[in-house]
Amino acid sequence: MAKIESLYAIDSTDNFCKLFGIMPEEIKPILEFINAPQNLQQFLPAIDNLIEIFEVGQRSPLLHEFHLDEEKIVTWKSTLEKISSTRHVGLPPELQQLNPRKNVRPDGLIGNYPEYASLVASEPGYSENEAPAIRYLHFIALGAAAGYRQQVISGEVTEPTKGIDDGMRKIRDLEIPKKRPTFEIPDLRTSISLKACQNLIEKLNDVSYDKSDQEWADKIRGLLRAYSEARGGRGRYELELDKIGEIHHSPVQEEPDWASDTGNRDPSSKPFRLITYISRPDETSRRTLMKLGLSPDEYATKTAVAFNDPGMPPLAQHDAKLGRLKNRGKLNSLIQASQALPDSWGTPTAYEIEQLVRQLSSEPQPTLTSISPDDMPALQAMLVLRLWTGRSLDELLTLQLLPSFQDSDETELIFIEDTATLQIPISTPSRQRGINPIDQALLQSSELAGRTTSSRGSILVKLPKTATSILQTFFQNWQQTKKRKTHRQPFAHCTIDFVAGIRAYLSHLNSQHATRWTDVRISLVMRQAILQSTGDQVFVYLLTKQELGHAVVAAHYQCTDVDYLAAVFQRAHAWIISTVSDGMIPQQPPIDFPSNATAVGSPLAVSDTFVRELCNHFKIALRSQLRQPPSINTWINIHNALVAYIVHWLSFCSGYRAVRDPLHDPRELDQQTGILVISDKDDDSYRHTRVVCLPTRFVQQINKYAEHLISLATKLTDKPDLQTKIRALCQRYRHADTSLDNENQTLPFLFFLSPQLRVRNISPSTISEFNPTDLPGNIDRHYLRSKLSSLGAPGEYIDYFMGHWERGEEPYQKYSMVSPLQIGKTLQPYLEKISKACGWSVQFGLRGC
Repeated sequence: MAKIESLYAIDSTDNFCKLFGIMPEEIKPILEFINAPQNLQQFLPAIDNLIEIFEVGQRSPLLHEFHLDEEKIVTWKSTLEKISSTRHVGLPPELQQLNPRKNVRPDGLIGNYPEYASLVASEPGYSENEAPAIRYLHFIALGAAAGYRQQVISGEVTEPTKGIDDGMRKIRDLEIPKKRPTFEIPDLRTSISLKACQNLIEKLNDVSYDKSDQEWADKIRGLLRAYSEARGGRGRYELELDKIGEIHHSPVQEEPDWASDTGNRDPSSKPFRLITYISRPDETSRRTLMKLGLSPDEYATKTAVAFNDPGMPPLAQHDAKLGRLKNRGKLNSLIQASQALPDSWGTPTAYEIEQLVRQLSSEPQPTLTSISPDDMPALQAMLVLRLWTGRSLDELLTLQLLPSFQDSDETELIFIEDTATLQIPISTPSRQRGINPIDQALLQSSELAGRTTSSRGSILVKLPKTATSILQTFFQNWQQTKKRKTHRQPFAHCTIDFVAGIRAYLSHLNSQHATRWTDVRISLVMRQAILQSTGDQVFVYLLTKQELGHAVVAAHYQCTDVDYLAAVFQRAHAWIISTVSDGMIPQQPPIDFPSNATAVGSPLAVSDTFVRELCNHFKIALRSQLRQPPSINTWINIHNALVAYIVHWLSFCSGYRAVRDPLHDPRELDQQTGILVISDKDDDSYRHTRVVCLPTRFVQQINKYAEHLISLATKLTDKPDLQTKIRALCQRYRHADTSLDNENQTLPFLFFLSPQLRVRNISPSTISEFNPTDLPGNIDRHYLRSKLSSLGAPGEYIDYFMGHWERGEEPYQKYSMVSPLQIGKTLQPYLEKISKACGWSVQFGLRGC
């Protein structure tokens, strides 16, 4: 043993390189990557493990996350193989016999070099099924550990964790069967991001009740998260990438003139794969967002789109799409902008709609080579439903046929025979989670609840007469078949290929009448009709399930009566019929919202009664403090109660998101018009800066608040510095348009005070101290969107007011033609009505000296 230690004492990287005939620059990057100790006595047993690990990870889609590339991995593997082939030639016997089972590790190896120890420690003899998954998991762990060390060295990580040490020990424990988790080792080779790896491990953890399994998964996930999550900076929500692959077929093209010259005479349709990458919050961030009452869908964006066409040249087929994901500049903006573009053929014209309806209702139907005459009624019925509902083909195939309404389920698409009506399911992206049982009972109480709300519902509508007749004829014929006795889904049991049938039918129609119908353009008819009838993208999404612009995000905040949705659906049909028949847009009276009707949408869209009681709560709290004996504590409590009242009033009349400082600078408010400039939940580009018009009474409230601040400053004689700052703040408010433009503001305009007279900024945490419930701080946005919609405010203006828009739709950018003044003039009467109905009125704070 002593002899072996003497050899190790003179070991070094230079000696190692001379021994194996390699250059230091060849081996040093590998040693840095695996965090090898300066003494290389155990590096030889690690070589075989490293070769296998690099072999598995050579083409990993995660290379770019670890700042690696395939060429570097190949070079490293070549260096290791060179050492492996010569390590038994001319080496001392002690080194030749060295293997990982020898207990010759120096002290502190596992504690100080956990990545290296995991490589040295094992010759476990994994099974053929487990080995690739474990090797790849080890590769990911090494990459995360190396990246984490660099984050610590660069200062990006200011508070290092033990995630790397703990995770690498769990990797090392895989060599001992009794320490392995009971579930199958996760195979991460198909994951395209570290977040995807974390989620897969978390799902495996969820299905296991063994504490050791859960600890194993937690440590491995912590290892990955320590590297992938930015630490030491401002908190943010982590995104993961979902890869959605769809097989498409390129359209059959006519044979070009040059085909005979080149010999390329294959005009057949070729399949290619379209891959879309969508960034979404990971599971941990989703839970955090929902606890705050925010929608995780707001953070989901299409990141990249890639084609995988077998007919492309070999160099063009190289899997470079993952590298493209790193370019979040021009590429991302171009993709975002292209998503808002309409279909290349545009919305169908009235002439095209008329020709389609005439063809569907005329007899006889066209003879199609790909569709038998017996299948034509089913094809007619499907085209009718596609036209008049706007729903997808997959959903229409699930349609059920029931004799009466009593047997129906509101979550299903059903045709009811006795009334010839269509039941259409409605679902919203809103979620019921994140509300504790006490607040849930409070929302549903008869004293405060305005209406019964759920995330799912259904509407009953009648299609136009011709369409109803076509459906009834098809269903009557189908009733005579044997399948009718045992099944309720006529389309699901048809042998017809509806995709090919619709294409053939529309192709015939296009050739006969010079139209441009496609299956996609049929769905645009109802989308256009609903949008033209309401001006609100939310109704397009709720009624047709077509995602248009920012409709999904807006629908998360809205709650709508199902009866109103049914009326909107019928109004869209009337718009189509009137536009086609006489070319005139029908002038119809506004739709009234029925009171206390069943609604679908956000459970946080509270009632007027709820807001009125909340307003009374803050008034009572303020008035009770005003009755207390004069003292420093009383003045502090009066100020805090008044600020809490103002902040909540501002939220319920502006829809300001639950973030810091809703009114930081008094100059952001125009005292003459009530216009307020806000930029909440925004980045440095200020894309979401918007203008909101406030009720005139709120401006009066701010004037009284300024008087309160003057009185407060007069009383704070023991705090001259705070006294001076408050007076400067009042001076800034009174002379916002004439002076003090270049002076720095030392206090936010709205602020709380601690018992020690320290200034506390307005934030969700400080506001929650004054709230009587634990409901999310953004219930004002849910309430306002639903209330403005129910009062008949223009949907487009509601979007501007709430800050709901996509890139390229910003109403206040230099290329926009939207008038902020027009938005204010349009919405201010609605906001005045809402504030009055909820009982918001001017309250006084401290007065006099």
